Amino acid sequence: MIDLSNCQCAEVLASVFPQLVDHWRACGNKLKTLRYLTESGAAALATSSNMRALSYLHEVQTMIEQAKEEKEPLATEEEKARVESLIGQVSNSFGWVSEHQTGKSRILTCISNREPYIMFASAVISNKVLEHGIAEITLDAPAT
Repeated sequence: MIDLSNCQCAEVLASVFPQLVDHWRACGNKLKTLRYLTESGAAALATSSNMRALSYLHEVQTMIEQAKEEKEPLATEEEKARVESLIGQVSNSFGWVSEHQTGKSRILTCISNREPYIMFASAVISNKVLEHGIAEITLDAPAT
């Protein structure tokens, strides 16, 4: 049996993926550059290099937008949703609740779903769970 208790896989990937980004960017392969930028962002997030992760993921978003303008799709809706999810995780780690919520809405849009609107006993459960945790939620009366 292999002992993985001292595994430093995340650190290795966080150092290898950016090199692959540089390689594929130099080759002019936008698709692989985009994929390895996404993986670089995920690996940076896994090693708590949150600003680096955000940098990679914003670069992915820029590439997707440029490709969209050029009518050259680079990413599937699921890949776009993954990028938004990773950005949401980074935002959440910084305590940026509003940015996390915006990202969550974009993820749902990418996968063609709407944000759920939850009603319980004539009260709206708001995003206070994200802000205060479930123990401190107060229910607000719905707007009339």
